[in-house]
This record gives sequence, structure tokens and C-alpha cells, in this order.
Amino acid sequence: MYREHNRHPLPAAIWDRSWKGAFRRRFMRPVGQPKPGTVPKAPWERLLRHRRRGTLALTVATVAAMLLLVDNILRDQALAPVWQMAYLSGYGIMSFFMIQSFYKILIGTWHVSRGIAGNPYHPLRERRDPPGGETMALLFPVYQEDVARVLAGLVATWDAVRAYRPDLAPRAHAFLLSDSRRPAMVAHEAMAVQRLKRERPDLPLFYRHRSINANQKMGNLSDFFRRYGRHYAYTLVMDADSVMDGEACIEMWRAMVAHPRIGILQTNPRPVFRESFFGRMLQFAAHLYGSVFSYSLMVMQMGHAGYIGHNALIRTHAFTDHCVLPKLPGPKPWGGKPLSHDFVEAAMMCRAGYEVWFVPELTGSYEEVPANIIAFLIRERRWMQGNLQHLRLLFINGIRGMHREIFINGAMGYVTAPIWFVFLLVSAYTMVHFLSAAKLSIGSVQMLMVPMGLLLAASMVFLFLPRILALLTHMRSHKASMYGGRIKLIWSVLVDTVLSFFYAPLMMVMISYFLWAWVKRRAVSWGQQQRDDRAVAWKDAWKSFRGVMVLGIAGWATLLALVHGAIQSPHAMLLESITYGWIQPGSMLMWYAPILAGWALSVFLVQWTSRTFPTINRIRWFAIPEELNPPKVLQEVRTLEQRFRSWWEIPDTDDPREYLPVFVRICKAQQGDLVELPYRHTKTELYRRLQDKAMAQGGLSQREWILLLGSQQFQHYLCSDAGSEFLAALH
Repeated sequence: MYREHNRHPLPAAIWDRSWKGAFRRRFMRPVGQPKPGTVPKAPWERLLRHRRRGTLALTVATVAAMLLLVDNILRDQALAPVWQMAYLSGYGIMSFFMIQSFYKILIGTWHVSRGIAGNPYHPLRERRDPPGGETMALLFPVYQEDVARVLAGLVATWDAVRAYRPDLAPRAHAFLLSDSRRPAMVAHEAMAVQRLKRERPDLPLFYRHRSINANQKMGNLSDFFRRYGRHYAYTLVMDADSVMDGEACIEMWRAMVAHPRIGILQTNPRPVFRESFFGRMLQFAAHLYGSVFSYSLMVMQMGHAGYIGHNALIRTHAFTDHCVLPKLPGPKPWGGKPLSHDFVEAAMMCRAGYEVWFVPELTGSYEEVPANIIAFLIRERRWMQGNLQHLRLLFINGIRGMHREIFINGAMGYVTAPIWFVFLLVSAYTMVHFLSAAKLSIGSVQMLMVPMGLLLAASMVFLFLPRILALLTHMRSHKASMYGGRIKLIWSVLVDTVLSFFYAPLMMVMISYFLWAWVKRRAVSWGQQQRDDRAVAWKDAWKSFRGVMVLGIAGWATLLALVHGAIQSPHAMLLESITYGWIQPGSMLMWYAPILAGWALSVFLVQWTSRTFPTINRIRWFAIPEELNPPKVLQEVRTLEQRFRSWWEIPDTDDPREYLPVFVRICKAQQGDLVELPYRHTKTELYRRLQDKAMAQGGLSQREWILLLGSQQFQHYLCSDAGSEFLAALH
């Protein structure tokens, strides 16, 4: 291992950290002052600019046409101007982002149908082996993760690299970078790595634990680059649940060697290993619909793509020179270190003149997704805070237009949740007004049915055509068999689509609540994540969603009171007769039923979908190709995970009385090769001080226990008769 001293300094990227200052610099330059210098443009940037402008023009034209239809309908309802403006505003904002995504998918699907050969700028068209001496670091940053699962993914990935290119495998060094806080977890990680290195001397594996885990994952990676980054030309950043096959790792490496302008190559990790109903449905949707969306992203972003922080290869020196992010001024959650730092790092990389490419054609990249709605929403809340922080970076000079668009779309993905909620209230008022008070003639009512039908048809097309395109793409080829066959594929899509009507309003309410908490300056942290398939307890579902359930029941009561009381007027009955039953008070029940049912049944929906149903898994609903025909690398992950789990299990607890006896048994079993944690400060004097404090008081901090357990002297002491007396005294 390289020596740690002479650490490489990591200067933060230079940009105006104040959003007000950045805004003034960008839009309030003195007359005659030239614009800041820009880096040379790549030949594909002109093509990208035309595609973006074409998509924007189509989106604006379509939204304008739909707003004209809506305005025509609202004017005949004699609504007050404020209600009419509120309806048009909400409808326009939500329609814009929905239609923009639709056209991106449509245009992207057409371009991608020509393949890599039809894209002269694709980074995978040219590849070259790395020159002698260049090495690649394979990083697995973890925070109190399942040690057996992480090591299984790490070893399986490196073994796949060796199987694909045995000559390059020794130049790929694997690192387990730990930010864990619990002493038992740190001891488990270090001892497992030590045993693995003893059994696999061919594996270049290194372990490091940070004594102070400042700035979460971003700080963990920065610490690695500061200490060891100068020794590695390229860094493959993974997540705790990431797995990649050898071809994906090596071909990314070769593509980056052949293209010196590329700073980040991002793969499209496919979700795997989920068994719960919600998790299987989520990973099925990511495979089926996400394939169409990911290819469209590649076409519509090209070399100005985003970076999701894992399963990606980065050029180390470019990253350390330009992508180390400073602390944003102001209190959290608006200030502090950027929480979703990956998109900002991609923007800084392109700002410095490098390219960031998203390459979904490179298969063999895998991850895991949340297994239940609560875990999904916890992740969404973290992402929401990070995406809202991005808004303050919009006006930094040098940021590419594509990344400004990514920042805006990322933030609006959450801001549209309360907009949708308000729009539902406004639309409910307009419907009640129309059924009970609007003054319309028979002819005008019949004329309204045409634009209403057009709007309904257009909305269905924009919402469901991407799903239909994905389904037809797989139905017309051999790919349907990879999802269990055509019949099961169709049933899976239908069930997923129906349940999405209930999930969407549930997510909308929760994200609106998260946004309100953000406005109240309630920050969130990046804590330990649930990565298994255990079901949500009823008490947890009730605690998290009882408010949503009450909202749904109150909504049903209000709606039923309106249908059977307030709007049961002769006017409403006349409308029902004129429109042949299409417009009636009961229509409100039909339109609002999925929304209110999703709210009222939220507790049951969350708990039920978190379960694992062996029958559904056995009949291959929501099946994915990796489940029916598992790649070798995924099979090895499962085999290694079972093997590593059989070594030992140290209780994941903060109480030393529970984990120390297990720790002692492990130490006694391998006294010939006791592990020493990588701390220079674990000296004899410090060890004795901590030991005396533990014996006298029995109360050490978690950091002190980590230091003490990392000392070979203390491990030998625990294995002695005096150590047995110490454990007895501790109890």
C-alpha cells in the first residue's frame, strides 16, 4: 500500500458560492465588459443544441395548444378570473415537464434505433488499452453496511475483471473505504478484510476507516483522493450494493484511455436481487421503461450528461482538480456541503472542458433499489434536498446549458408535487362550480365535449405512450422471453400501471410534506440505508402514513357530501341528460377515486407491498432478464455472500457487553494473525490510557472503542485470563 504522508492537496472548485453574487455576475455585467472565456466546443455540441431547441419548440407548441383548449373550456364555465388563472398555471407547469419528457423519449428512441454505428461521436466507437504503469482504483465507500454483501460484490467484480482481462486485473486495486461509526461494525469490516486477504493473496484489496466521517460519502472519496489519488489515473466509483462485470469495467477503462477529453463515463446500473412486491415492481419498471428513457438521455445529453455517483469511471486528476466542492454559505438545508453532489460534480467537470457521457449500451452494471415505499421515500427526501440546493448554482459562469436544464428538471421533479396538490383542489372547485352553478346552453355544453375529449386523449398519449413504446419494443423481439414471455410481460405492465394510479398521489402528498419541512429548514442527513427485503412493520406504516390516511378519509367524506348534496341540483341533472351521462355528479367519484383511495389505503398499501409473495415470484410476474438467466457475476455475488456470512456475525450494537464476547471468540480463533486497524494513533500509551479508562469507568465513546479494538495489544489482552476478568467486570 502507498504511504499516506505527503497528502495531495485538494483545492475546492473556484466559483461564486453566493447565488446572489453569481446572479449579478451573470446578468448585471457593466456595459462593454466581455463575457468570461469559455473552453473550446466539441463537434457534437452544435448537434446537441439543435436537438434541445427542437424539443423545446415542440414542447412549447404542444403546451400552448393544450392551454388554448383548456382556456376555451374554462371561459364557458363563467369562472372567476383568479380561479381560471390558477387552473391554467397549474395545468401549464405540469404539462410542460410531462410533454418535454415525452418528446425527449420519442426523439431519443428514433436516434438510438440506429445504434452505436449511427452515432459518430459515441465514446465506445474507439477504445484503446491503457499504457503500461497506469492503474485504476475500484472504490467501495460504505457506511455501516452489510459486510458480507459488500465484500461479495467487491470480490465478484474484481474476479470478473480478471476473467475478462487477466493482464489488466493486477492493475485494478480494490478499496473498502469505511465511514462506519459503530465499533462492532468497524471491527467486523477490518477482520473480514484481513481474513479475505489471507485467503485471497492475489486480490489487491485495501481497507481504510476514517476516524472522523465529515461530509458523508463526498468526504470519504475526497479523503481517498487526498491520500492516494495521485497514484491512480482512473477511479471506478461504486456503491455499497454495486456490482459490475469485467467487460463493463475494462471497456469503460479502454474508452476513457482513447478519449482524453472524457472526464466521467456513467453506466446505466440495472436493479437486481429484489424479492419484495414493491421492490420487484420497481426493478421491473426500471428495466422495461428505464431502458427507453436511458437511451433517450444519452441522445439528448451526449457529452454533457449527468453523473449519479456510482457505477461510473472518472479521470482522477480531472476530478481532483475541478470537482472538489466547497461548502455552500448559509444554514442547512439551503447551505452546507451539497447533498446530491454527483450532478454538481458532472457540471464542474464539463465547466472545466471535459466531457461526461452516459453509456447505457454498456451492459453488466448492477445495483439494488429500495424494497418498500418507506425506504424509497427516505431516499427521495435526501435527493430532494440535494436537488433544491442545485438551484443556487444555476447562474455560475461556465455551467453548460444542459446542466442548467438538469438542475431545473431535478428541482421541478419535487416542486411539482405541491403544485399538483393545489391543482387538484382548484380542479375540484371548477368541477363543483360547473355542475352546480355554471350557466350553459345545450349547444355550448355539447360543443365542450370536443375539446374535453381532445384533452383527455392527448393526456393519455403523453402519459402512457412511453410505456406502450417500451412494451412494443420488447414484444416485437426475442426480449419478451427474457421477462417470462409475452403474456406475463403484458400482465406485469398492466398491474404496474394500475398500481401507479394509487402510488403517484401517495408520493405526491409525502413529497409535498418533505418540501414544507425543507421550507421550515429541517435538514436531513445521509444515514444508513435499508438494503434487504424485510417487510415494514404495521406500527411503522401507521406512524409514517396515518396523516395521509386521515386526509384520504376526509377527502372521501367531503366528496360524497358534495355528490349527494351540494351539487344534486336540477342544473346538474340537466347536464347529465344533455351529455348522455358523461357529465354528472358521480363523475367526480370516478376521477378522484384513485387519488383518494391511494390516500385512504396508504397504511395498508405500504405494508402489503413491502411483503414478499413467493407465489407471485414463482409465476414470474415482474420478472427481469437477470432473474431468469443470471449472469455469472451475479451468481458469484450470491455464492460469496453466503460464504462470507458463514465466517461470523458480530452483533451490530453499540453496547460493548454484547459485541465484545463475540469479538473475543473471533480473536481466539485466529490469534496467529490478529488484525490491526489502520490507525497511526493506536500507540501503546494511548492504548493503556483507554484500557485504564474502560476498566475504571466502563464508559468509552464509540470512537475510543474503535481505537481500542484496533490495537493488537488489546486483542491479546482480551484473549488472556485478565481479559476474561475485564469482560466479567464490564458486565
